[in-house]
Amino acid sequence: MTAPAQYPPAQAPERRRHRTERRGKRGVLIGTGAAVGAVVIAAAVVAVVALRDRSPSGPDPFAGSYPVVGASSLPSAGITWQPTGRAAGPLKRFSGRASPVIGKIVDQKTGLAYAKLGAPWKPLTGIGPHTGGMEWNANSGKPNFHWWAGFYSGPLDEDFVPAAKGPNGLRAAAELTAVKWAKTYDGTTRPIAGQAMKVSGRNAWLAGYRVLTPNSHDKIPERAVVFVVVNAGRAVPSVFEVTAAKPKYQILPDFNTLISSLRVIR
Repeated sequence: MTAPAQYPPAQAPERRRHRTERRGKRGVLIGTGAAVGAVVIAAAVVAVVALRDRSPSGPDPFAGSYPVVGASSLPSAGITWQPTGRAAGPLKRFSGRASPVIGKIVDQKTGLAYAKLGAPWKPLTGIGPHTGGMEWNANSGKPNFHWWAGFYSGPLDEDFVPAAKGPNGLRAAAELTAVKWAKTYDGTTRPIAGQAMKVSGRNAWLAGYRVLTPNSHDKIPERAVVFVVVNAGRAVPSVFEVTAAKPKYQILPDFNTLISSLRVIR
């Protein structure tokens, strides 16, 4: 999926810019760890290295979730990608009260269906490259607009379609997508989850990260992001994304609700 979606005119007069800036406002990953993520397409290196650190802001809901994860590629005519590190494992369950499930979102373009959540979540006001989802925005359309969280579905970014065809293709697609997402905002990634999974019996890979964005223009230094790349029977893999900004960590239990609700439609 491409980088983020409508800011007030003072911040983003065009829809494309809105989406890019929103990417820079998304999800904070909480936790202890230090990492460097780099992605280079077709004959380059992708690496995510996790080390431990301490958060000064209180208990870390991601504590204990940072094994080293890495990836590398070899020169070839197309993208080649092989994991060089152990996957980070299942996404932990976050404690707290999740938002109510009030229905189901069905995205025919990606072949994915997932929970529709109640307040504070609202329908997308503009989808952009995404083909479905919801967001949590504050003061929408005003100068002090804030993007707090979102969940979205859409097709895999065309940059990563070749990588997704290899033996570790879904993992490659998920991890490369996450690193590109972070690099859009000069962020660094710290893995908190990485696992193969099944969605309605079809193969998928989940990659979750804490993303550090200390230079973010909205002064949100950390974000959370989870990508699930699914072989949903479409021309290219489908991507489900959940993100949240650090000031709104209470939304983290919704990550578990949304991912467990994910289904492939026929």
